[in-house]
Amino acid sequence: VEDIKYKDIKAHLKYTDEDGGNIEINSKKLNISTNIYTGQNYINVSIDKFKDSTKDINLSANIILDSKRNKLFLDSKINVADDISLNFFARSDSKRLDYAIKSKKTIPSTSYLVSILNIDPRVVYWVDTAIKMDGLDIKQAFGFIEYDKMDEALENFYAYGTANNLEYTYDRKLDSIKTKYTELFFKDGVLFILPNESKTYNFNLDASWLRIDFTKPKEILTLHLLFDGIVNKDLKNLLERYKIKLPFIQNSGYMDTNLILEINLQSLDVDAKGEFYTDNANFNYLGLD
Repeated sequence: VEDIKYKDIKAHLKYTDEDGGNIEINSKKLNISTNIYTGQNYINVSIDKFKDSTKDINLSANIILDSKRNKLFLDSKINVADDISLNFFARSDSKRLDYAIKSKKTIPSTSYLVSILNIDPRVVYWVDTAIKMDGLDIKQAFGFIEYDKMDEALENFYAYGTANNLEYTYDRKLDSIKTKYTELFFKDGVLFILPNESKTYNFNLDASWLRIDFTKPKEILTLHLLFDGIVNKDLKNLLERYKIKLPFIQNSGYMDTNLILEINLQSLDVDAKGEFYTDNANFNYLGLD
């Protein structure tokens, strides 16, 4: 078929038993060029070009359908807006699909990834808007989907990445957490954020961590702040934000701070628990040292 036209779409279709098939589709927004080859018990679809101008996506892929073993194999390259460049591999049979993702360059922002994952708008702030960083490097990403358990797909996805100079604003009324180097794990439906060389209010956060659990009916963010600080106006402001009141100001020494915040990301209800310890410090209590 030499020419197929519909509105601004033009298509060309050719197929012979000897040479296989070729399909080309072109419009202002979409350009596709595909070759199809057949053999005994298999079909090979080679997508040489797939360009979506509206979403700035360029894709090429090779798909093999093994009809004898009822399996499908996919090897693809995806580029999005010159920001995301990755290889996507997949293998499928009648029961499940296994996949792996290999990132080829640093991703400058999580915004596009969040937009295609269809995350609850109430949660978008916590996994995108609240984050500023120099870039995200995805080191590993793989998972599987069982067709009769589609609701468990997120729990069967694993990813590990690192981010440089990450800044996380968990509360707009408080100082953000600033880290030089951050590790991110996604496992069993839970995102773990492990900061290194991190600070807030100039306090070193030592072994502090953050977790977002997507397996709950209402997503829960847990922030565990562990640091040696001093009970000054900044720390009192942080604690009073979560209704923890200390009746003194610290003049010298350090206070071991162990503060756990659990935030419901839909209702924004906060449960705060804290433990504080010092064995050598000077305090101002009601004007008395």
